[in-house]
Amino acid sequence: MQDEEWDDWDDLPPSKSAVKRQLAELTDLARVLVELPQKRLDQIPIEDETLQEGIELARRITANSGRKRQIQFLGKRLRSLDTTAIMAALNREHETDKEAAHKHHMAERWRDDIMADGMNAINAFVGEFQHAERSQLRGLWQQAQKERSKGAPPASYRKLYKAIFSALDA
Repeated sequence: MQDEEWDDWDDLPPSKSAVKRQLAELTDLARVLVELPQKRLDQIPIEDETLQEGIELARRITANSGRKRQIQFLGKRLRSLDTTAIMAALNREHETDKEAAHKHHMAERWRDDIMADGMNAINAFVGEFQHAERSQLRGLWQQAQKERSKGAPPASYRKLYKAIFSALDA
């Protein structure tokens, strides 16, 4: 008898709080879409014409209250659409951004290691990335050391970073 009562719970509609959470998530998604740069927004698969026009309109609205109302409208519009493709595209872009940031941090760490340890770090870098040019890295390291000792602008320091970054790309 008790099992039959609990089976009925699955048939109940979502609670009011669950519906509010879902609406808040969709409104946040609408806000993200409005704030995306146009280049990135063009990569998101938005097939609903009303949603596209609403996003363009929200971008043009400068008054905070009007923009907020438009974003809420977009969130309401998203309720009737399947947002899985939009979310997947946003997540892919987020992962791409994370990978790019990781690569930049890695290049900065290698540059700092080369500046601190010199040829030992260059040899370690070339050992890990065989396509890197040891002579180019050594020359840039030496020039960066000279610039640093003279207090000159760090042009070679930046070039060293670019050489390391391009070696990480290849």
